[in-house]
Amino acid sequence: MTTTIEIDGYLERKLDLLVGLGLYATKSEAVRDAVRRLLEQTDITKIALDMYLKGSVSLGFCCEIADLSCDEMLALLQRRGLKPKLGVESLGELESEVKAIESADSLLFELLPLAVLGRYLKLDFVSLSEKSFFIAEQQLDEIPFDTRRSVLTLLGGDESRLSVVKGIRGAEEFAAKNGLSIGEASSVLSALKIKALLISDDQRVRDVARISGCAVASSVSFIVYLLSSNKTSEREARFALESEFSLGYSLPLTPTELSALAQKLKGG
Repeated sequence: MTTTIEIDGYLERKLDLLVGLGLYATKSEAVRDAVRRLLEQTDITKIALDMYLKGSVSLGFCCEIADLSCDEMLALLQRRGLKPKLGVESLGELESEVKAIESADSLLFELLPLAVLGRYLKLDFVSLSEKSFFIAEQQLDEIPFDTRRSVLTLLGGDESRLSVVKGIRGAEEFAAKNGLSIGEASSVLSALKIKALLISDDQRVRDVARISGCAVASSVSFIVYLLSSNKTSEREARFALESEFSLGYSLPLTPTELSALAQKLKGG
């Protein structure tokens, strides 16, 4: 990508002087060096965190501009005693999301919940479910190593219920407008395109998706749904919920209480 910068007057004369003195071959080279020095002196990670904590950008956007993985960013938040904007705040919201998941035929996973579920539940629910599951093409390359093999195996299966949504346009513009990463924006647009319920844990992504007309649910609600519908065991569900809590996720109840709720929903 090429960016055009207009420089005139005093600054241009200074650049001409630097080139004339032989310090740089061209003015473009001098500008590139100036930008490089600026970036080296600027704490991009701090700026990204400030924007994230104010709620103006998503975790994915924060990771993108800080050049960190989600795991690295979550670890950084924990070291600084900061709580990520992930999960479900209220019991009412969780119960509504579980009902939405139950009634949905198609679900599209944004990267973070896919990675979390793949790490703690191994994605076994895909083959056990009658639902169709999707992931946006733009997020395939971002899948963490420990989940990648499971995802690729499922995508390569002849009768797999996991598919890739391709042909999404306008993701960069949508991302810039809404403070999302390009992958997150692609997931929202993909879910809208195929009319799927979006599974996302990030508060900003969820808010943008809802405003855009997309139904959403978190992985917390999805785990409760899996247990209540016999798609995972109580031990696995509780382990996944405890792991999310340890990452800083908001839960409306303790993992044990959520497991009990799922059993109650199963009975109902």
